[in-house]
Amino acid sequence: MSNPNVTEWKHIVRPGADDCHYRNYLVSGARLLQYVTDCIACLSSVREGTGGLVANINGNFRAEVHAMDELIVDLKLERQGNTSRVYAFTITKTIEYANDGTATAKVLDEPKLCVDGTCVLVVKPH
Repeated sequence: MSNPNVTEWKHIVRPGADDCHYRNYLVSGARLLQYVTDCIACLSSVREGTGGLVANINGNFRAEVHAMDELIVDLKLERQGNTSRVYAFTITKTIEYANDGTATAKVLDEPKLCVDGTCVLVVKPH
């Protein structure tokens, strides 16, 4: 059963070593955008009763993300057309892994903005 009244969704993600593509366990921008599309798929399933097709995604990368950092993906519906949805998203870091061989992590006093942007999703007309 779909619920078109739901306009926001949140994912908590902690990338592992398999999610890293670069030295020092740096997570690629493509992987970060994948977290956004996963979040959109969940929200679309709730809102539309099915998924949709990501037609466009634009991200602004603001800070590095490494393995074991804790991320929060926030998604909000900005505009709704007959067959399209425009979402705004942010990815913030709440826990930062030391990545210095000590296996320690630091809870950040304030969440750090890592990525923000917009995404256009195309859905079947109702």
